[in-house]
Amino acid sequence: MALPATMKVMGLIPGILMIVFMAFLTESSIEMLLRFSRAGKTVSYGGVMGDAFGKIH
Repeated sequence: MALPATMKVMGLIPGILMIVFMAFLTESSIEMLLRFSRAGKTVSYGGVMGDAFGKIH
């Protein structure tokens, strides 16, 4: 629902560029999560965040 509103506010070219930029950021963050999950041999999102940022005490 937000994509049509973004295109209406920003225009066609900036809207498409913003969508491509957000796709790049999404792909990068997913790759980072996968890299941390393999390195720490974790199977859950909580385990990855615990390995990356430390355990909550």
